[in-house]
Amino acid sequence: MGKAAKAHRAKVEKRNRKVSQERYSMQNALNKMMKKMVEEKQNEELQVKVGNENVPFEVVTQPTNTGIKGFEFGGNVSFKEEHPEMTTEESQVKDQISELEK
Repeated sequence: MGKAAKAHRAKVEKRNRKVSQERYSMQNALNKMMKKMVEEKQNEELQVKVGNENVPFEVVTQPTNTGIKGFEFGGNVSFKEEHPEMTTEESQVKDQISELEK
């Protein structure tokens, strides 16, 4: 390989390093900007107007098991287990319907 080829190869390598560095810095700046936008969005205090008052509104990103912040069940509660008097079996419902039809 001659002197000219070595010089050309060095020049191309230098250019490629410069392009790579610019690409990395632009990607890094974009990542920082996107992260900052997400943080601002999360910290943004939303106001909801109720009547004549502005009430702060919070966006919940981690839903509770009810969807209501601060209100959670102590475990899996079955309605049938808690209120057996309010539930009816399918056969009882059929009997009640047949009585009503008479």
